[in-house]
Amino acid sequence: PDDVVALNNLGGLLRKSDNAEALALIEKAARLAPESGAVQDTYAMVALESGDLDAALARSAKALAAIPDDPSIQLNRARILLKVGRTREARVVLEDVIAGPASEAQDEARSLIATI
Repeated sequence: PDDVVALNNLGGLLRKSDNAEALALIEKAARLAPESGAVQDTYAMVALESGDLDAALARSAKALAAIPDDPSIQLNRARILLKVGRTREARVVLEDVIAGPASEAQDEARSLIATI
């Protein structure tokens, strides 16, 4: 199918159980909607799960540039930054999530920041 939302969502769901299939789906979504922040965010997390940290960082930056105030995208950016050892940057992002508007991401941000 060429439904970007479906490809993105399915790629996100499969990233831990079938990373190769998730990558194929999210690559197709990215070809169809290269400027989509949601697609770039999912791509970043699929890349993180597969160990491609450079791609995870690059895709996460694109997602954040497209949707800078989305707390879930910020939270995923912080996860990636922590994974690559950029703790200071991750802390700043997590503090932004915590200080931002109420969201489900705030509890996760508080938990993550407590670990660094």
